[in-house]
Amino acid sequence: MLSQILMQRTVPSRSGAPPPPPSPDHHDTASIVLALRTLGSFDFEGTGQSLMQFVRHVADHYLTSEHKEVRLEGVRTCCHLLRPTFATLGRRASQSQKHTIFNIVSKILWVSVTDMGESIAVLVIYAGFRMDKV
Repeated sequence: MLSQILMQRTVPSRSGAPPPPPSPDHHDTASIVLALRTLGSFDFEGTGQSLMQFVRHVADHYLTSEHKEVRLEGVRTCCHLLRPTFATLGRRASQSQKHTIFNIVSKILWVSVTDMGESIAVLVIYAGFRMDKV
């Protein structure tokens, strides 16, 4: 269900017919915020799962949302999902992984600097301190 909302895709039907393309307003803001919050509440540490492509999707699509609450929850989710990656970054990260992480962190910082109001900037600083303790 989370990927249906966040990736804006429907589950393929059993008949094999392709699903209709999603409309731009496929899901309302509250559903997106809830999906991001739910995703950010999962503990992926120690699972060995690489979430980089999913984090990049969240950064690409939700950090630039016109809705502040979506941007705020997108920052929280990205920071939470990146935390396990930062714990092992120096040991085994490829150039491509480092590049992806750099792009995601750059987008998070860009949002924190350009967003009106202080809530996102404060959240980014707080999340940065929490990542430092990994």
